[in-house]
Amino acid sequence: MLWQGVAHKTTLLATGSFSYNGTLTGVWETQAWTLERYQRGETIAFPAHRNSNYSGANANERNTAMLSDMSFIRLKNLEIGYSLPKKWTDAIKMQKIRFAISGQNLWNSTHMKAPVCDPESSNVNTYPLCRSINFNVQLQF
Repeated sequence: MLWQGVAHKTTLLATGSFSYNGTLTGVWETQAWTLERYQRGETIAFPAHRNSNYSGANANERNTAMLSDMSFIRLKNLEIGYSLPKKWTDAIKMQKIRFAISGQNLWNSTHMKAPVCDPESSNVNTYPLCRSINFNVQLQF
């Protein structure tokens, strides 16, 4: 069993990274401030989006709205195995039979505002780590 984690890590996520061909996606869009969402009392996690051509005074100023807590803990690897008893393997003329199951990236806990990227990379333009599960049968004659 392998656990991995980082504490006290904060990253400023750049707003230009949240778009695909200029169109915002995911929670960056659905939880951004709009007058309608504000009036309906919906969850607002991010400031209003501005077009890159916007020339107002606050258009490109950095602020703490995009600071994200990237601390995390992850169950990186787990393997569970069982070997059949010797009297069973002797009965079928084998030395050893072992069954095992293992998994990588099985569980992750983070406090990110929008968990759209892997907290290890802190880059929203990368894919998160994949979860994988493997089955293993070991036969020894």
